[in-house]
Amino acid sequence: MARAGFSDIEYSDEQRRLTTLAAYNILDTEREYAFDKITKIAAHLFNVPVALVTFVDDRRQWFKAAIGTTATEVPKDIAFCAFTVASGRPLIVLDALNDSRFQDNPMVVGAPGIRFNVSVPLRAPDGTTPGTICIVDTVPREEFADHEIELLNDLADVVMAELTLKQALSEKQAALLERDLAQTMLDEALDFSEVAIWRLNVDTGTLAWRGAAEAVWGDEVALSTTLDQAFARIHPEDRERVARDMEAGRTAPIGYRSEFRIILADGRERWLAGRGNYEIGSTGEIMTGVNYDITLRKEQEQYRELLMQEVGHRMGNLFANIHAIISLTRSSATSVVDYVRRVEDRIGALNRAQNMLFASDVANCSLAILLNDIQAVHPQIRWSGDDIDLPETAVVALSLIFNELSTNAVKYGALATEQGSISILSKVSGEIDDARSVELVWKEMGGRPVTAEPTRTGFGTQLIDVSIRDTLEGEITRDWAQDGMTCVLRFSCQLPLTHR
Repeated sequence: MARAGFSDIEYSDEQRRLTTLAAYNILDTEREYAFDKITKIAAHLFNVPVALVTFVDDRRQWFKAAIGTTATEVPKDIAFCAFTVASGRPLIVLDALNDSRFQDNPMVVGAPGIRFNVSVPLRAPDGTTPGTICIVDTVPREEFADHEIELLNDLADVVMAELTLKQALSEKQAALLERDLAQTMLDEALDFSEVAIWRLNVDTGTLAWRGAAEAVWGDEVALSTTLDQAFARIHPEDRERVARDMEAGRTAPIGYRSEFRIILADGRERWLAGRGNYEIGSTGEIMTGVNYDITLRKEQEQYRELLMQEVGHRMGNLFANIHAIISLTRSSATSVVDYVRRVEDRIGALNRAQNMLFASDVANCSLAILLNDIQAVHPQIRWSGDDIDLPETAVVALSLIFNELSTNAVKYGALATEQGSISILSKVSGEIDDARSVELVWKEMGGRPVTAEPTRTGFGTQLIDVSIRDTLEGEITRDWAQDGMTCVLRFSCQLPLTHR
């Protein structure tokens, strides 16, 4: 009886697939150098303990080559690769315990405890899938990138090339040419990959390279015929750690593992991953391994770390502003309803400022974005002049300032009547490489007539003054003319200048 999760597998033209598999005459044959080499490369390349080249008949998944397991086959009705041969497409299982197809599989809930499994089909010339190449780990992963699938597909192509060649040659010819031809084909395939393969004679310190060595290490790698020469290319801060990792790889179950920087001829740095294993050869102790470029991954990790630091910093500032608003508004509110309305209004201004920052960049946003937001809320407001990028503190401060100014204008000034209007003029001056002076002129017109300067200073006015003086280290002036108030804000900014 088929297991739950496997009963819905539909095999397309299964008889034709089995006929193609039988024609290769590969089942139950002895281990061979080319296939063993491919599994070893796959294990190093994807940092997994188990790698397999398998073929699937009507009852079992048989292992032609395997590294990391002594098993030679598993029943077809529990084989992960049954899905791959049925669909002819790659299978990616990042965590088997969270996959309904495999979570009760005996190889998941029992030994060997599979959690991560990726397999790609071996595609025969007639379009059928006689088997797979797969990698397995007991630790789940969060992702398996498209370029990694491409690399695994490249290795599958090498397997099929070797298999097709064996089928075309006589048994005698295959026995004579097997090792040399397989190695040649493998070298040619690796020359087009993104993996550098190296072989170190530990006793003599000499290095031999294959694959994409020059692309990964830079053109100078052709001159690195010794371990010392290769180490000279490694960043000085990483050399001692790499040496320790290589020594630890002698006894570690997973062999040599390291990540390090190299310095290219033009002075740029590049991150590489190193994987390898020790073995005893005819010429002494040998270490075989791979290198591949992980610079993009490292840059993404650094960006995520900086992003989280910035978000944490921004949230701290946000909560500090909210606390201040709640505390200070309480002392100026005339009632509970007035208190709630004022708090909601000011926190709404903070929220808009944060949304503008996240929508533009984690570090800054432009003055134009902020003023366009004010215009969207109050269509009677119009602005013109220079634009400039603003740091986070300036965005939050100006958002609160304009919110208080517009709130006062709605109550007492130009926005209290339909005929009223407000103009905002922005002027930026100064050299590009120095701090620029910013002047913002808020001018109200056509509102209620102004009879005199207010005698009472409320929290809103205090918030404006504190924001411009303490946060922006600037100054503010107000002029209560008969036709409306004019407010001038002046402060300095060190970010790049742009023009509207």
